Amino acid sequence: MKVLLLTAALISPAYQGVGPIGLWDSATTSQGGIGTTLEFRADGTFVEATTVIVTFYYRVIGDRLVVAVQPLGADPSVSQSPSMTFEGDVLVMTDRDGSVVRKERMEVKGTGKPGLIGAWRYRHYTGATAFERYADDGRMFFRLPMRSAVGRYTVQSNELVMVRPNEPDVKIAFEIRGDVLRLNNGAGNADYRRDAAGDWDDAEHIAK
Repeated sequence: MKVLLLTAALISPAYQGVGPIGLWDSATTSQGGIGTTLEFRADGTFVEATTVIVTFYYRVIGDRLVVAVQPLGADPSVSQSPSMTFEGDVLVMTDRDGSVVRKERMEVKGTGKPGLIGAWRYRHYTGATAFERYADDGRMFFRLPMRSAVGRYTVQSNELVMVRPNEPDVKIAFEIRGDVLRLNNGAGNADYRRDAAGDWDDAEHIAK
């Protein structure tokens, strides 16, 4: 009986509480910011997405939102920055040319929560769904999942067994050190950093 209980613990979703549950971003990306996000869920499923991963810096000046790839100086220009207004849970961004982008707050709907802080989703000009998260430390995290897939996983000692649709099962050695997840499939290491905000980019639902 003890052997059976131990075996069940090794393959059950409940065991995965000591595993890699959470959202992880590639520690390194290509020159265009393309990397991978991995979300491991407590129910034994995972979402893997090829994603544009970029961190920007922002500041609100009046009704203008200034965004840059480097930390902003003391007096940034607002000449090219869009204006913003809030309509309940919708952030309306109006560019200088009159074009409008409407971004939906991803927290509980209907709250009319004021302010920019938090996560938003919107239709990107590529046709895909983009996600932005504004932190109160002046950073904006941009995610643009380009394709994603859902699979199942189990934790067996120091290995992840990842099951993808219509593909052979894959065993990958893993190690977690602090906020870094290291995966090794035998061909080399791939490092991922834990996203402290959790599952905020909803890469599973990115239909164009």
